[in-house]
Amino acid sequence: MIKACLSGFLVPILIGLFILPANGQRKANFSSLEFGAGPSLVGIYDNSSLTRRYAKLSATAGMGLVYAVKRDVMVTAHLMYERKGGIEKQAPSGIESFEKELNTTSSYISFSPGIRRYLGRSSVFVEGGPWIAFLFHSRTIQNEQTEIGIPFTTLDMGASGSVGVTPRRRELKGWNFRLVNNLGLADVNHDTGTKEWTNALSLIAGIRIRQR
Repeated sequence: MIKACLSGFLVPILIGLFILPANGQRKANFSSLEFGAGPSLVGIYDNSSLTRRYAKLSATAGMGLVYAVKRDVMVTAHLMYERKGGIEKQAPSGIESFEKELNTTSSYISFSPGIRRYLGRSSVFVEGGPWIAFLFHSRTIQNEQTEIGIPFTTLDMGASGSVGVTPRRRELKGWNFRLVNNLGLADVNHDTGTKEWTNALSLIAGIRIRQR
């Protein structure tokens, strides 16, 4: 159900990138840099009926390069630092009489190329593409006391979709706001017997600097 809901967010964005009319755009090649940061709602999910998974608040920050191939169509590349993770609760089993709570925090560097398309002459855009992330630190705390080792994979990947707004986007400097959903499609823990995937919903606010 979670993946179905997230797909409902991503699929219209990815379709819109290619189906919306081009409106006779002429070429206008320029590039810009974007720097931003913001809060995230992150989680690790699986298919198991024995666990309950919860999202938690986190943060992300990074930079992006935007290159215009037409006035309303851009090629983008984002390099981000992301703090992911989630909360897992396991029911008592065997001789254990208490519920286990695992709180995971993981640090990733992610790269996401994509296509951005503005809706006509407005400041609103949709953006989508793949992403790949590299894990360089992970920590899991059991019942707020004991640190345990969980062998998460070094590599994560998936699909990214976002909607955003660039106020006064034809000016050389200004603001940029994006609501980004990065849905993981890879299994990040091969030792559980079920597929575990990540998801991060981020609200990123930042500045942009357009090159002449």
